[in-house]
Amino acid sequence: MEDDDFNSVSTKLLTLLNVSATRRDNKRRQNGDLEPPAKRLKLGGKRNAQFSADIVTSDISVKAGKSHIVKVTVAPTVDIDEMREDDADATDATDPFNEHFGTNTSMVSELVLNSLDTGKWNTRSRKLGSLGSFQESFLNNESLEDQPAAKVEDKLLAMFKSRLESLSDEMRILCTDFTKLLGTYKDVFISNRDGRKQQAFREAVTVHALNHVLRTRRRVLKNNDRLAHFDESKGSDPPSDVQDQGFTRPKVLFLLPLRNSALAWIQTLISNSPTTQTENHSRFISEYSLPNGVSDRLAENPENYPRDHVDTFKGNIDDNFRFGLKLTRKALKLFTEFYSSDMIVASPLGLKLLIEKDKAKSADFLSSIELLVMDQLDVMSMQNWEHVQFVLEHLNKLPNETRDSDFSRIKPWYLDGHAAKLRQTLLFSPYETPEMRALYNKSLTNVEGKLKTEQRFAGLLSHIPKGIQQTFTKFSSSSPIHEPDARFEYFTTQVMPALLKSAVRSVNTMIFVPSYFDYVRLRNHFKEADTISYTTLSEDASNSEIARARHQFFAGNKAFILMTERFHFYRRYRIRGFKNIIFYGLPEHGNYYEELLAMPFQDTEGMDGSDVSVQAIFCQYDFLRLERVVGTQDARKMIKSQEDVFTFV
Repeated sequence: MEDDDFNSVSTKLLTLLNVSATRRDNKRRQNGDLEPPAKRLKLGGKRNAQFSADIVTSDISVKAGKSHIVKVTVAPTVDIDEMREDDADATDATDPFNEHFGTNTSMVSELVLNSLDTGKWNTRSRKLGSLGSFQESFLNNESLEDQPAAKVEDKLLAMFKSRLESLSDEMRILCTDFTKLLGTYKDVFISNRDGRKQQAFREAVTVHALNHVLRTRRRVLKNNDRLAHFDESKGSDPPSDVQDQGFTRPKVLFLLPLRNSALAWIQTLISNSPTTQTENHSRFISEYSLPNGVSDRLAENPENYPRDHVDTFKGNIDDNFRFGLKLTRKALKLFTEFYSSDMIVASPLGLKLLIEKDKAKSADFLSSIELLVMDQLDVMSMQNWEHVQFVLEHLNKLPNETRDSDFSRIKPWYLDGHAAKLRQTLLFSPYETPEMRALYNKSLTNVEGKLKTEQRFAGLLSHIPKGIQQTFTKFSSSSPIHEPDARFEYFTTQVMPALLKSAVRSVNTMIFVPSYFDYVRLRNHFKEADTISYTTLSEDASNSEIARARHQFFAGNKAFILMTERFHFYRRYRIRGFKNIIFYGLPEHGNYYEELLAMPFQDTEGMDGSDVSVQAIFCQYDFLRLERVVGTQDARKMIKSQEDVFTFV
C-alpha cells in the first residue's frame, strides 16, 4: 500500500515537473529569447530583472518512503517589483518561522512522521496567562514551557503597539499573550470566544498573518535578487539554497461564514497593515456592507435582541463570497486574482461553488496554504458543515497543473507532500461540538503540536425562573452511528405516548429539535399518525408560513409546535402560547435553553414556575451539550449514573 501511495505521488510530481519544463521551453522559443541578454547594471531600488534564458539544471529529491532523484530543467524568471530588504534573521534557527517553514526543516523527521501516522500524541494541561487553561497535544517527548515566538517585523510591531493602546488593559494583555502563542506556530482551538474577546483575537491573528506573509515574501525577494545578480560568465555556480516557495503563492486562508465577518476581519487587517494604500477599498466596503438605503433593525435596536444574535447578523449576511489580497511594499491590494494573491478570504460555500466548477484544477490555489484561520465555527455548523469538510479535503493537495511553478524554488517538504503537517490552523467558536472536536482531532496534523481550550461549565440552571420542574431522561445507544435511530425510537415509544395521555402536556407544548434531519423525520411521523394536532417552525419556512404557524399555536388551534434550532438561530422569535417544552435534544447553543424557558413568563402576568414543565432527553454522546446546561460536574454524574431520570427544580 505504501509503495502504491509513493508511486502515485511520484508519478504526479514527475508529470508536473515535465509539464513545467516543457511549458517554459516552449515559451522561450515562442518569444525568440534564445540569445543571452547583455550584461546588466547593478540592481538598485525598484527594478524589473529578467533572468538569463540559459538553462539551470537542479536535482530535486522526492522523498515519500523512498528516495528518487529527478532532473529538472527550468529557466527561472525573476520579477522584482519591490525594494530588497535585509533578511538577517533568516538564518536564526531558533526563530519558529525559520524552524517551521525553513527549506530543510527538521520538523518532519521520520520519527515525528511515524508518531503522527500512528496517532501517538502526548497530552497535558497547560495554563497560558490571560488565555486560561489549555489541553496541549504534542508528538515529541518534551514540550517546551517557554517556547520562543516568531520575530515580528519592526514596522508591524510599531503599528501593533499603537493599536493596542485603543484596547482596555484586560484585552491588551489578552491580545499580547495570544500573539506570543501564535508565534510558536502551534494549532490553536479557542472554544470560548465571545463578542467581548473577539476584537482582541482579530488584532493578534491579523498581525500574525501579515507578519507571515511579509517574512515569506521578503525571503523570496532576497533570493530573486541573488539569482538576478548571479553572473554565469565568472564560472561560479548559481545559488542552490533558494528553495523558498510553495506550488502557488497564496499562503493564508481566512474561512469565514458571512460577509459581515469578512468586513470586520479585513478592516482590522488593513488597520494593522504597514502599507500606506489600500486598493479597491471603496469597492470592498460597498460589497461587504449593507446596500445604501437598506435599514438594519439589529443595528438600530440592538437592545431588543440577544447580544450574540446582534454580533452574528448585524450587517451584510450573505454567505457566498471569496476574494484575494496581495501585499506589496506600498499597498494592500484587494480583489486580486487568486494565484497572484498572498491571502484568500472566503466562505465555505463560496469556495465549494468555485471548486465544483472545475474539479480537476480549481482547488490548486489551496495547495500551499500555510496558515488557516476559521472563525465562527458555530455559525458554519448552523449553515452546512459539509461545506467546511469539503474545503478542508482540498487543502494542501498536490496541484493538478504547474501554473508556471519553478520547481527549483519549491521547498522539499512541499514536494514530499508534507504541507498539511506544517500548516498552522486557528479555530474560533463560542462552544465545542462533536464535529468541531473531530476536526481538531483528525484534520489538525501540525507536527509542532496543538492546543485546545479547557473549560468547566457552571451550568444555566441557576438562571432558570424558580419553580420550573426540569426533568432529564436518559436513553442508551450502542454507537454514535445508531444514536439518531435510538433517539427516535425512545421518543416515539416512550415520550410521545406519555404526552398524549396527559391532559396538561397534550396541549400548549413545544418540541425543540436541534437537528434538521431529526426534525424532518419527526414531522413525517406526525403526518403519518394523522391524529396529532401540530404545526412547524423551521429555517426553510417562508414569512407567511411562520406567521400562520405562530398564530395557530398561540390561538390554541394546534396542540404541538415543532421548532428547529436553526430556526431559533436565524430568527430568534418569541414564541407565545406554550407552557410545556420537550427537548428532543439539548441545543448546541446552551443559552437557548435559558431563553426558551423564559418565554412563557414574558407575555403572561401571574405565570408561576409550577405552571411550566420541561423534559429533555439525552444519551451518553450528548455530554458537550449537557454540560453547558447542567454544568460539567453534574453532567459527568448523569452520564455515568445507572439512573435514567434526573429532576431539577
